[in-house]
Amino acid sequence: MPMTVFSALAASDVHLEVEVAASRIQDFLARYQEITGVTPTRYQTQPNKFGLEGRIYFNGTPEQVAHLQGLGYHVQGPRTSGYLYDQFAYRIDSVELFWVLVNHGFRL
Repeated sequence: MPMTVFSALAASDVHLEVEVAASRIQDFLARYQEITGVTPTRYQTQPNKFGLEGRIYFNGTPEQVAHLQGLGYHVQGPRTSGYLYDQFAYRIDSVELFWVLVNHGFRL
């Protein structure tokens, strides 16, 4: 269960990001608001997207990374370049994990 790892991390050690296709914005907003009770303001729209891209940036231990990899997540890192590399060592691209984390209290 990915929450085993993420529940052990401080909120400052996790950053969620999402890119939404213009055609999917209303669906995304409705789902996010239903789960959280708030309308998100921090999301990106991209004209070349067909759906939703969820990204999870985080700092974790090698054991936590290995646990996530064992669950089938492709963990990028430790990162030495790219967006937010100087704040977060690892990144996972996963819409499914994005929603799991939102359902467990993490927010954009």
